[in-house]
Order: sequence, then C-alpha cells, then structure tokens
Amino acid sequence: MAPGAVLMLRSAHGARAFLYPVVDPNSLRCFEVLSVFHPTDDVINSVVLSRKLPGELFYLRPFLF
Repeated sequence: MAPGAVLMLRSAHGARAFLYPVVDPNSLRCFEVLSVFHPTDDVINSVVLSRKLPGELFYLRPFLF
C-alpha cells in the first residue's frame, strides 16, 4: 500500500461478533486508526478506517480466536 492510502475494514462488535470477524484496531500495525464506528441500529457491520503510515511495511497481526 502506498503511504497515506486509506484502508477500510469491516468488523463487528458485541453479540454481532458471532456472525462476523472482529478487527481489533490495536492489531493494525503501520496504520494510523482514524475512526472506529459501531452502529446501534439494524446495520450489522462495524467499520474501521485507518491510514497507511509512511516508510512502514504492511503487517496485520494474526487474530487469536
């Protein structure tokens, strides 16, 4: 990814985590987390927005289930 590029990830929160994977914003190394949105209505998916930091390699820590 190019430095400054924006990455949008679909995630889940609370009981919805039984249906969809949870993305922990702390696991996004080399990215600046811009926003995390957990809807409270009928929308199921949460959204995590982050920006690629300059000079860093892309790395996403594996999730532990």
